This record gives sequence, C-alpha cells and structure tokens, in this order.
Amino acid sequence: MVRFSSMNKPIIALASIGLFVLISSSATSSQTPTKSSVIVECGTPDSIGKGVCRALRDEIARSPRYIEVPKTDENMRKSVRISLVTVDAVGTQEDDSLAAMSVAYVLNVTLLTHHVETCGRTRITDCATGIVDDLDNTLRAFRNVYNFK
Repeated sequence: MVRFSSMNKPIIALASIGLFVLISSSATSSQTPTKSSVIVECGTPDSIGKGVCRALRDEIARSPRYIEVPKTDENMRKSVRISLVTVDAVGTQEDDSLAAMSVAYVLNVTLLTHHVETCGRTRITDCATGIVDDLDNTLRAFRNVYNFK
C-alpha cells in the first residue's frame, strides 16, 4: 500500500485539478470539444430537492459541455462530482414550498467550491440551471489559474 504524507496532499490535489482541466479542455481530432464527465450525487429527501436533482440531470444531458457518468472508482478519479443535499426549509410536511440546498463541486478528493442557497418550488429549473452555471464558472476559474485553454 502506498502512503502519502500530508505534505504531498496539496501536490496531489493540484495535479488532479491540472489533469482534469487538461482533459476537459482538449478537443478530439474532428475538432468537436470533448465533454467533461460529471457525477451527480443527490441526498434529497424532500420533494423540491428531488425535483432539483431531476432538473440538474436534465440540464447536464442537454449540455454541450458535460456528460453524466455513473459513480465508479475510475470515474470518481477523473470526473467532477456535484454533491447536492437538500432539506425542507419550512419545516412542515404540509408546506414544502422551500428547500435549503448545499451544493459541493469535488474533483477526486479536492473540494473545488461549495455554496448554500434556497430554492422554491416555482424555481426548480432555475436552481438546476444555476448549479450548471456555477460549475462552468468554477472550471473556467481553474483553467485561468492554471493557464489551460
């Protein structure tokens, strides 16, 4: 078994990010951009969270930039994970009109970014679109920082 010291963890994290950005920014021989692989994890017991999770998967399926892949050990090493956890923000089963959402973007073992927001029943699609937009912005920022085009 290979052990990594705590000093090597930042280097491994940066290498993982660099490898992902390099892979996701490359193009195939036909000049069609390669889609970046995404794993969607949903811990969403409430109805709004389930709706956001479905809408998020639909947004990724329609995206020209991303493709959803199954959660396997190999995919976990080379894909961005979107981890979505929601709870009913109102606190009653009768009024499930608002959910609090925690959204984390993870590459390998590196947390890229995280945010918390609310989403109402009438904004489910907007919330899912916002999550994909946030992923775009996060990856764009890492490409700029590490000078990958």
